[in-house]
Amino acid sequence: MINFFRVVKGKGLGFRFKDWLDYKSERQFLAYSDGSITSYQLVKIYALGANTEVRKITKPVRKSVEVYIGDKKTQLYSLNYDTGALTFPKPPKKGIKIEVTFEFDVPVRFNTDQISASIENHGVHSFDNIELIEIYT
Repeated sequence: MINFFRVVKGKGLGFRFKDWLDYKSERQFLAYSDGSITSYQLVKIYALGANTEVRKITKPVRKSVEVYIGDKKTQLYSLNYDTGALTFPKPPKKGIKIEVTFEFDVPVRFNTDQISASIENHGVHSFDNIELIEIYT
């Protein structure tokens, strides 16, 4: 942990983090095709009654992505794993639903430039209260 903390320079550099409480989306609706757009941003939509929150997904996990055009799974797309941009070689037909199943990491950074550890035993350390901050792009 100390080595990793030093390499990312505390608050200095971001990194990918798997939030095991929220790391995937099943058949997430992206859009109905207008017949001309070829690129879509991955998102995860959270809803509670009439309230919704749209979260931009910029760090999808490789080999976890399944894209559906209508009810059919397709392989005819490219995905930028650093931005979450999904691109089709040609636009899907107008009015067709585009959905995606995927896992994702969260871009984060440490919220401190100092880290403290307790030495439990030779070579064994424990760390308390390591705060991470999500990086929004």
